[in-house]
Amino acid sequence: YGTWDAIERSPGYFAAAAPLSGAGDPSKASVLIHLPIWAFHGAKDTTIPVSGSRDMIYAIEQAGRHPLYTE
Repeated sequence: YGTWDAIERSPGYFAAAAPLSGAGDPSKASVLIHLPIWAFHGAKDTTIPVSGSRDMIYAIEQAGRHPLYTE
């Protein structure tokens, strides 16, 4: 959602990112491998599925980066 979308569109504009309870486009993970990311999502979130954050973290890891993730 907001943070994921912004960093996917303009990864060079930001020094780091801390997405909270969102989701992005896993197919764009490769543009994020040079950006420090610490994402947060509540495991019991019933509004925004936690799978959105998990999928993004997994995709970034598969692209070669290991972002921080707190659930």
